[in-house]
Amino acid sequence: MPGAAGSREDVPPQVTSSGNTIYLLSPEIDQFVNFFEFYVQRRAKKPITMTRRRRWRHSTLGLLAARKHPIDEACALVTWLFDECDGHLPIKLERGETKITRVAQILDNYDALLVAKVEGTTRIVEPTITIGVGKRLSPLQLEAQVTELVGMFTAYRESLGKPDVVDDYRVNNWAKTFRIMLTADRRAFDDISFVIASFRELENLMDHSRYSTDVFPLRADFEWQLTERRGLRDALRERAKIEGSNATKKPSPTPGPAFEDDRPVPRMAHAETGVHTNMGENIEERRRRYEEGAARARMLEDSAARIAWPSSRGPLQPFSNGL
Repeated sequence: MPGAAGSREDVPPQVTSSGNTIYLLSPEIDQFVNFFEFYVQRRAKKPITMTRRRRWRHSTLGLLAARKHPIDEACALVTWLFDECDGHLPIKLERGETKITRVAQILDNYDALLVAKVEGTTRIVEPTITIGVGKRLSPLQLEAQVTELVGMFTAYRESLGKPDVVDDYRVNNWAKTFRIMLTADRRAFDDISFVIASFRELENLMDHSRYSTDVFPLRADFEWQLTERRGLRDALRERAKIEGSNATKKPSPTPGPAFEDDRPVPRMAHAETGVHTNMGENIEERRRRYEEGAARARMLEDSAARIAWPSSRGPLQPFSNGL
């Protein structure tokens, strides 16, 4: 079953040993590569590229030809790792990933994996990893989040119609950067996924060309990118809320002429008393001014009456006692 990239069959390809010394052109080399590809492809989302197969073949030469490990034993170990250990190395590593994606992982840890297989150790208990702000995850949970972020970023690039092909080397670099952001930088998963999702939601409002090729610039600018995009999102939500409330609100009637109390009242002089009135005054002051004006009016009326009283009775007559 040579070159069965993307095969979804349930039965792995057959591997037979000729019993001869394995060298560069031995058929066992390609048989083992096909056997390893079968298990990796079942968990992969995309077909295996020829670049990955060439790297696997190089590591297989070291495994079977240089170190002369039996091919039957190596195939049994691969089957155990993927079926019993869920495709992860059940040993603690000083560096590197535990998810099995390369033959070199088996080559570098072959003896320790054989011991774990004999002892029945299918999963190592590792300390939890702190990400974000005080949130702790197991290595498997961390890898799940990294895989989801890589998928989101890949989908964003595909939406741009990028002509270049994304190979496994670039995907591994993206995964490494996201892993550093989650662990060393203590970035929250929700914050990272929000920024990536905003690339498409705010594409008409912000320039995202700097982040359309690699994840590293996003890590460098993450703090201010998160702040700017949150502010823009909140502003858009507030604007949508205002527009929605205005659409449901009934139109107010056209305002008519102002009421008398709303109009500015000029100061006016009373025709007779000369008392100035102002509608803006308070009641007590207005009443006091009216009382003063009324008192002055009464005084004027009394004075006019005393002056007019003698002339009302006609000219003066000489005094007579009636005699």
